[in-house]
Amino acid sequence: MGNNFEQIIYEVRDNIVKITMNRPAKLNAMTPKMEKELRTAFQQVQDDQNARVLIITGAGQRGFCSGEDISELIHLEAKRPLPKPGELVPTPAPSAGTPRALADILEKPVIAAVNGVCAGAGYGLALASDIRIGSENARFFHAYMKRALVASAETWYLPRIIGLGAAMYHILNSDEINAEEALRLNLISKLVPADKLDDEVFALASKLAAFDPGAVKFTKKAIRKGISQDLTSVMEYVSFARIWANLSGANLDALEGFLEKKKG
Repeated sequence: MGNNFEQIIYEVRDNIVKITMNRPAKLNAMTPKMEKELRTAFQQVQDDQNARVLIITGAGQRGFCSGEDISELIHLEAKRPLPKPGELVPTPAPSAGTPRALADILEKPVIAAVNGVCAGAGYGLALASDIRIGSENARFFHAYMKRALVASAETWYLPRIIGLGAAMYHILNSDEINAEEALRLNLISKLVPADKLDDEVFALASKLAAFDPGAVKFTKKAIRKGISQDLTSVMEYVSFARIWANLSGANLDALEGFLEKKKG
């Protein structure tokens, strides 16, 4: 399995994969190359039958990911030819490509270890993760209004995570959410000291990795479906998922193990 990446670090520990965005001097700002490497890495995790949990973080203790690298964007925009008079402007590709790729590709649980500045593309990546654990250095920025830009992945994820009113306030106000406020808003599930972040996240990942992978996968899907589908549709999906568990024998093994524990 090739791990020839330049801007991310791909590490495997037992059944856990850790991907580190690795441009600490730039607060791990996203570049087209990094985005491409992340997409490749996500697919690699999904295809690896031994990988059960993914951790995403940034190098150093100052930045998870500070968003798109503006210098790279300016360079790309300068090379983009202007449309000629009368020429149709092509429909742009969907925004928030990396968060969308994470949600589309990974059926395994994803934990974002937010170790510092989290903004723009990095913010979307954290929001698209299933669980967010933050260090005391975690800071979430909404800078779109200040740059005359339309917010991206935050417009879908944030209202579902912290509520419509809070999301509207923070995005339109273009403010910063510090680690304590992020915990209060449930933007992160747990707040830990910076030097304990790695240990805490790996402990949680190890716990998730010990569960039956099929049960975890289908439960994650059911929760995601519950965001946009009605109760009946989700319960039908759960019924099919339980049939799979029974056919695989995983459900029976787990129940028998539980009963044996009670007898003991």
